Amino acid sequence: MRNVLGLGLVLVLGLGVGSSFAVDKTFGKDVTMAEAVSIASINEKPADFADKDVLVTGKVVGMCMHSGCWVMIESGKDQILCRSLDESVHFSPNVMERPIRLEGKLLWDKNAPGMEMKAHEGEEPHACPNPQVMVSIAGAVVDLAEAEAADEPKAEAEPEAEPKAE
Repeated sequence: MRNVLGLGLVLVLGLGVGSSFAVDKTFGKDVTMAEAVSIASINEKPADFADKDVLVTGKVVGMCMHSGCWVMIESGKDQILCRSLDESVHFSPNVMERPIRLEGKLLWDKNAPGMEMKAHEGEEPHACPNPQVMVSIAGAVVDLAEAEAADEPKAEAEPEAEPKAE
């Protein structure tokens, strides 16, 4: 009985330690850039970064709930929209509120309409964001550690046996 309890304890501790490590999920191509550009710098002077590859980091605070083709990234008080223009990158809903590192080309179009109608395969047309400043996504890495841990079943402790009277 002690061996079973000991083995159970080892399993519970092992699962707890194992799930505390980062679980990164890559969407699209691998992120190869090392140095991030602040979202504040991009928003302040988009012309300095236009048509250049950039790495942005922050937290996912919004996303396309139709096909997952865009995410809104926030760092501090600043936000930037990142969109898969060729529809090659699709994020799953579990990226919301997760840390992200995203690489792509910065696009700056002073005449962008702000919103445009899109129709993803099998869906009714809907409005998609098309802001003046956005990143065309090449690839992204999202830390899903806490999301994955929340999806794991919780191990329940067995009730302790009462001591036997001798």
